[in-house]
Amino acid sequence: RAYPRMAGSQTALRIIALITGFICFLFIISAIAGVNGDVPWTIYDCGGGSSGSCEQRLGLLEFDTKFGGTTTTTKWSDCNTDPCDKCDKAGKATLSFLVFAMIANIVALAAQAANLGMKLPNYITVILYVAIFVFLLISWPIWVGGCHEEIRSTDNIDKDKVTLNVAFALAFLAWILSAITAALELGAESLGEEEAVSTTAV
Repeated sequence: RAYPRMAGSQTALRIIALITGFICFLFIISAIAGVNGDVPWTIYDCGGGSSGSCEQRLGLLEFDTKFGGTTTTTKWSDCNTDPCDKCDKAGKATLSFLVFAMIANIVALAAQAANLGMKLPNYITVILYVAIFVFLLISWPIWVGGCHEEIRSTDNIDKDKVTLNVAFALAFLAWILSAITAALELGAESLGEEEAVSTTAV
């Protein structure tokens, strides 16, 4: 008869996975904070000439325009210029998948914390982090293709002055961390199965 036991190597993998999962969660929350221009997904250096500097900081639901010493905030849904409707749809879709990823991450962290003290299968956390990976894989390309590239292709805009920014980077890093965490959880589960086979009693 086999008695599974949690050896130090399996526990270490689970602790590392919990840490990377928590960092992934923080990155997702920070990316969600990019609904406005405070944590921008894209920045457009629109220049300003003799009138002063000009910069547009684009969030998922609205954008800030800084011209000289004045900042104005505009919702994508209230904007009437060419790419605004596309950015509005892309931003809302991106936000939806980020929220899905956040909810899955919360459940995964709870399961990981419980698994540190219990001899439970890790497959549920592996599945959750794979789901997070998929949600994030869908989210940031929607923004890039649906808004960022649309702005870059707009007439009279220098595409080299339209750049992805911090919120995009955080979502991308969270995507990578979700894959790493899923792999760590899968490795911990594999160790548990190997130790269960090698530990036997009559």
